[in-house]
Amino acid sequence: LASSCVEGACTGAGKEAFFELPVAPKLGPEGRLDRLVPTGDGGWLLLGTSWEGKEGAPQKNYAWTTRVDASGATQWQVEHLSAANRSEVAAVAALVYGSHILVAEAQAPNNNHTDIHLLAMSTAGNPSWKRTITKAGTAVDLPHALIAQADGGATLVASSMLGVNHDAWIVRTDLAGETVWQLTVGGGKSELPQDGVGLKDGSVVALGWTEAVIGELRLGWAMRADAKGNLLWQRAVGSGGKGRELARAALMPDGDIIGVGTSKDAVGAHGWLVRLRPDGTLLWQRKSPTLDSGRGVHISTDGRIVGVGEQFIPLSPSKGLLRAFDGLGNPQWQTTLKGDGLVLNGLRALTDGGLALVGRKDVAGKAQGLFVRSDGWGHTTCGKAGKCGSKKPADCDDGIPCTADGCNGKDGCQHAP
Repeated sequence: LASSCVEGACTGAGKEAFFELPVAPKLGPEGRLDRLVPTGDGGWLLLGTSWEGKEGAPQKNYAWTTRVDASGATQWQVEHLSAANRSEVAAVAALVYGSHILVAEAQAPNNNHTDIHLLAMSTAGNPSWKRTITKAGTAVDLPHALIAQADGGATLVASSMLGVNHDAWIVRTDLAGETVWQLTVGGGKSELPQDGVGLKDGSVVALGWTEAVIGELRLGWAMRADAKGNLLWQRAVGSGGKGRELARAALMPDGDIIGVGTSKDAVGAHGWLVRLRPDGTLLWQRKSPTLDSGRGVHISTDGRIVGVGEQFIPLSPSKGLLRAFDGLGNPQWQTTLKGDGLVLNGLRALTDGGLALVGRKDVAGKAQGLFVRSDGWGHTTCGKAGKCGSKKPADCDDGIPCTADGCNGKDGCQHAP
């Protein structure tokens, strides 16, 4: 990966700098990747779900963690049974402290109750300790985000379910994985967090969706808990249409929170982007005019909002969708990745201006994880990058807020009105 692209040609070591690699699970013959976490040495933790049987109605679900190096080569992977003959997703989240990995995953070894297991291991995959975090009286507990804290502990953004109702459940742990405090938000209706971010004061903001009455329209939802486990605020986000859900969150340099998800109307599903102040104030929201979904978001080194998801095309296979926005939510550029069953679920913007992406893609009729390394515009080969190969997004910024700055491999920087 010492090579780079200049005007469509590989330079340096002469090895292709970008790639699209399938990642196959061991136990579940099929799987998908939802998140990725850098390990600090150029490698990555890839997090997702594998399964046996039919997707959506599997015989077995597994929480799936894979460690890869900078070239995408698999170093090790672990899969733990999350549910059998049940449709719950095998949720998994992780963070890295130097040579120490902390993974939170859903496990149900006896299939009677899905608990959250907090696993500490080395970057070589060797286990150090395990803690079980479970909530009395519930049937399914799922982890959705794991946020590092300054003292070496972590804050877990989770959900608990009894019957058909979900409650948001925030758990603070110490360095040894022991529970320091926990906070439940809900009661009488569903509040289901899907992701969370940590603020500088140790507080946590979680995003997801709320449903006042089971079966009625969902609304986007957000909450904030302080460093001691007190609820500071919660609020519904967005209104109208046929329902809205927030799926992932990212933190802007000024402390604002970006949420990405899906907004539904009579036509179908559309990607949805929001920006919130730390006090919960909604600054703006944007809905995509096309049929697609928002599944992941990250902030690039130059402050752009980069999101991934799925583009829906009537009577045709969907495409993996990658797009960027400025701080006001104005679209900058958009790229799609094609392939059978290809969906993008998560991403990280890199310091070199490139992107690392995860998702799923069908290989020989089976769903497999997908790991992608691209340039800053979503091009996955030097040939596709062309004149964009040597340019970061900031290089094409004309400084005019009302233009969408992009890059075309043939012609270079573009500035659309």
